[in-house]
Amino acid sequence: MKLPNLELISYAHGSGSGASTPLLFVHGAWHGAWCWDVHFLPWFYEQGYNVYALSLRKHGNSNGNKPLWRTGIADYVNDVETVMAQLSAPPVVIGHSMGGFVVQKLLEKNKTPLAGAVLLAPMPNFGAWKIVLQLARLYPLRFIMANLNLSFYAFVNTPELVKQLFFSDNMPLNEVTVFAKQMQDESYRVMWEWLLQLPKPHHIQKLPPVLVAGAGNDFLIPPKETQRTARIYHTQAVILPHLAHDIMLDSNWQAAASLLKEWLAAHIA
Repeated sequence: MKLPNLELISYAHGSGSGASTPLLFVHGAWHGAWCWDVHFLPWFYEQGYNVYALSLRKHGNSNGNKPLWRTGIADYVNDVETVMAQLSAPPVVIGHSMGGFVVQKLLEKNKTPLAGAVLLAPMPNFGAWKIVLQLARLYPLRFIMANLNLSFYAFVNTPELVKQLFFSDNMPLNEVTVFAKQMQDESYRVMWEWLLQLPKPHHIQKLPPVLVAGAGNDFLIPPKETQRTARIYHTQAVILPHLAHDIMLDSNWQAAASLLKEWLAAHIA
């Protein structure tokens, strides 16, 4: 089967310069590699890191070999492994939201070594039932149409919805609008795999250093759920106040970037 052509945004220092361990960023649902390129990629490059962000298949400028609605988490995991194989050394893989779910499934496979794993506001290891039920309760018509159309784009098709789901109250709507224009549909299959194809931490043979961080004002994933996910990976979550779900784009994004930089300095060679 033909492999997808994956978009990869990279900032790499010349040979022999920059930090030796690359950083690979994995976006969440409705997003693409672009979400890391606004702040995180240039910021970490300036800190001396070689940084990469992929668009999972059928996201951003990546294509795919089957319709988006049939694409599954296993496909996304394969995409990350494809990019990892191109890097000069095992990376720290940083997943946000659904990307955090993908990283958990990557760890479970025990196939490709990771220098570290970072879960930012991750979809919970124990399932996203609360998120799905919350969306169904708040937006019943959109939820019904999503299931009829096999498409969840209706939850991100206005700047107001995008702001409610992903951003803090103090984030200017005109800035949110710029990001909302880049939001896209997400796989119908993947949305249900959040509930049914849960990660299995007990299958992990060797757990690398893990950082779990959440946002104090997260509309989708409350801090207590992030803490619960962290305990599964034998760590304590760091909850960042004054940040909402899209911590890499929100108005206080530098707090998350600084936390990650400090953790990398302490745990990764």
